Amino acid sequence: MTMHTPALVSRRTRPTGADALSQETDHRPAGHSVAGFSLPELLIVVAIIAIVGGMAVVSIESARAGYQLYTSGYTVSSKLDDARTNALKRNRPVWLLLDAQTQSLQVQTTAAGGVTANVGAPEFLSKDMQLVDVTTTLQVTFDAIGRPLNPGQTIRVQHARSGLMRTITIAATGKITVQ
Repeated sequence: MTMHTPALVSRRTRPTGADALSQETDHRPAGHSVAGFSLPELLIVVAIIAIVGGMAVVSIESARAGYQLYTSGYTVSSKLDDARTNALKRNRPVWLLLDAQTQSLQVQTTAAGGVTANVGAPEFLSKDMQLVDVTTTLQVTFDAIGRPLNPGQTIRVQHARSGLMRTITIAATGKITVQ
């Protein structure tokens, strides 16, 4: 035995004549609203995105300044260590020349005939970094056994825009610390 169910047919009647003009032609099912955002909602979302973006830029700039300061401090420390190691290796005085004008660090020694010779390539500090209390040049010299000729020296590097600073200290024993 087969059962037949009547098909549900939805018929919409269209108004004709004057009735057609007077009624709205809304093709949405009853009880549904138009999807979308209002202008104030969009403006609030854009404002929130702008505020969060601004905070991110400030945070990134601060992190960048901290990274530049960190690397500059350790660059100076590394070059001082190179000068000390070369003094021990060559068994003669070797120095690190810090040039405030070019923001460069160069290890140097005295070659045959008393001529100044560069040891290795120079290092340059980032353009945002500056050597504090160095007006032209500063020379940190290590003797033949790796001790500084002027113990207790400090070199400070500063980030120009943020004002953050790092101090590199050379102890009487030749130990170099970065703070």
